[in-house]
Amino acid sequence: MKLTIEIDNPAEIAQFLMELAGPDTMTNPTDEEIFTQFVEEHPEVLPTPPEQEADQDEQEAVQDEQEPAPNPPVHLITYAQVRSESVKLVKKDRSQMQDILADFNVKKLSEIPEGDYPAVYERLVSANAG
Repeated sequence: MKLTIEIDNPAEIAQFLMELAGPDTMTNPTDEEIFTQFVEEHPEVLPTPPEQEADQDEQEAVQDEQEPAPNPPVHLITYAQVRSESVKLVKKDRSQMQDILADFNVKKLSEIPEGDYPAVYERLVSANAG
C-alpha cells in the first residue's frame, strides 16, 4: 500500500501524526518535538537544497562514466501487454492460444505467474506474427 500525504504546516504534520498513532501511544509532545522526530526518521520529506542537488547530479554523472551498469535493465512485461497480445491471438487462432497456456501449465491467462510474462509475451508475439 502506498499513501501519499501533502502537509505544508508543521502543526498539521504533528496533528496528523498524533491522530495516526492514536491517543494512547503518545504523551502530548510539543509540535516541534513531533516535527523534529518525524524529519529525523524521514529525511526524504525535506526538499534538497538546489546546490546540493547540482553536486549530487555531477557526482552521479562522474560515477556513470566510471562504472558500467552491473546488469542491463530488464524490460518488464505487464499483464496488460500479455493480455493485449493474447486477445489478438484468440481472434486469429484460439487453439494456438490454448497450446501456449498448456505449455505454461495454466488454463487461464490470469493464472500465469508474473515471472513468466516475458516468455509468454514472446510466444504470443511470435504466434501473432506467424
